[in-house]
Amino acid sequence: MLLDEDLTDLCDDILAGLPRSDQRRRGREYVRGLLLARGRKSIRNIAAISTEPAAEQALHHFVSDSTWDWMPVRRALARHVTRLCGARTWVLHPTLIRKAGTHSVGVGRRYSPGLGQSLNAQHAVGLWAASTSVVTPVNWRLHLNEDWLSDEKRRRRAAIPDDLVAQSLGACTVEAYLELGGAGRSGDMML
Repeated sequence: MLLDEDLTDLCDDILAGLPRSDQRRRGREYVRGLLLARGRKSIRNIAAISTEPAAEQALHHFVSDSTWDWMPVRRALARHVTRLCGARTWVLHPTLIRKAGTHSVGVGRRYSPGLGQSLNAQHAVGLWAASTSVVTPVNWRLHLNEDWLSDEKRRRRAAIPDDLVAQSLGACTVEAYLELGGAGRSGDMML
């Protein structure tokens, strides 16, 4: 099946930096589930298409509690996408993610210039690789303001690292770019 061959090639490329074979296998399951699961992309729905026993628990651990470093995987994915789509430009774009409740990490009252009103939302920054025909996200950061970072109870509940400090949206945007190694080395887009 073509999907399985493409998936194997993709996962071999982007998950190569994971140190353990079980992490690479779980990563492959997770990516396969993201592509094939119908409806909401919850761990339960992703695990439902797996043939492995205890897939839900294993995938939950892989995504939520595992010790693997996600930045090398994100960098590898960015390199893969950039090569695949022939990206020539970076686009940095802040966005509001509307939320109904108050418990999601970073949620608060935010002003939306497009809507001309304040709404309950998270504030994020996306870094997109763009070509003449494709624009695709390669990195993203959640902007956490001083209200969130000074609240020890919320900080602990959300497992926000102690060394994370409040920064402006502009600084958050620059960091989203720099996390992937920046662009423009030798005049190209490769990371």
